[in-house]
Amino acid sequence: MNCHLMTKKYRRARKNGDKFSIVSLLTTLRSEGVHSEYRFSKRYKQVSFSCTNADGAKCCRFKMIAYSNMVRWDEDVITCTDEQEDISLDVACRLADVSLSQLTGWLETAKPGDLLYGADAVKYDLTGTALSYISHLDIYPSHPIKKRCCEAVANIMIPAHHWFCQFINPEKISPDDLQIAVKRLFR
Repeated sequence: MNCHLMTKKYRRARKNGDKFSIVSLLTTLRSEGVHSEYRFSKRYKQVSFSCTNADGAKCCRFKMIAYSNMVRWDEDVITCTDEQEDISLDVACRLADVSLSQLTGWLETAKPGDLLYGADAVKYDLTGTALSYISHLDIYPSHPIKKRCCEAVANIMIPAHHWFCQFINPEKISPDDLQIAVKRLFR
């Protein structure tokens, strides 16, 4: 089955009426992509996973996203076996603090816009994003536990595709960097 990297592109999304936070606007200093989502295959009802400060979650979470306006998004195929997808899903469940049974039960009734995450889900690294990632200054190291969107997505890909970590550094990666790596390595 194929999974997908979904990358929201700032200019196209803005032209289509999306509003952006200050952090997202500052992200555009480094990347045209302002957000990354990992979209699982039809085996898991194409649920998306990421870490975000938006949509009320402020942590790693699963979300049913309809992607009804694809003008905002780039979609890149991540070729994987069922076993590799299951490994990525397991890591995503741990980061979002939900069990596989909770997720599969939720998927039975989830509608576009619905979110799933637990009380101890890994939080979004707002400080690290603002002080280091955007500024390039490395004045604040990447948080050892908290994550940014593309960092969380890379973190669920690496255990399933061990070789992928040779080409990326999740702590320093931007949405554009992640997309370029996926395009080059998952042809």
